[in-house]
Amino acid sequence: MKRPSDLPGQVIHELAHIQQARRNPLAVVSTKSLLNWAIYEGSADFIAFTINGTSSNQAAHDYLARNESALWCEFSSSTELNSNSNWISQDLYGEPPRGLAGIFGFQIAKAFYNQSQNKDEAFSDLIELDYEQIYLESGIKTDLLNTCL
Repeated sequence: MKRPSDLPGQVIHELAHIQQARRNPLAVVSTKSLLNWAIYEGSADFIAFTINGTSSNQAAHDYLARNESALWCEFSSSTELNSNSNWISQDLYGEPPRGLAGIFGFQIAKAFYNQSQNKDEAFSDLIELDYEQIYLESGIKTDLLNTCL
């Protein structure tokens, strides 16, 4: 958190994680792959953004927007790795900013939510954390294949 005005979004983000743990404890402990970690963090950030209108990591959103194509291709080639340190623990004020994996997860959660006919159900699905369902139904994988090949 960089500013006091970031606090409401951060609190909502952490409350989303609490709800995720209550609704699906196994999903929370299965964040060992980069893709699962990204969706775990990104869905909480998307929930906070949807409720509060702010992200807990705007710097990472801005960085992704500036470097989107190359970063998506690099991220998609790393999603099955169990080592996620390069994507989640960068220098807080450097580039790439810390938490970039979560911003990919935010984009996946947003795409999943936007394509859903039933927004309440989609919101609930983001709490339930069926990682594969969220990823596949987001349409991101198809978009990545078209962009990165």
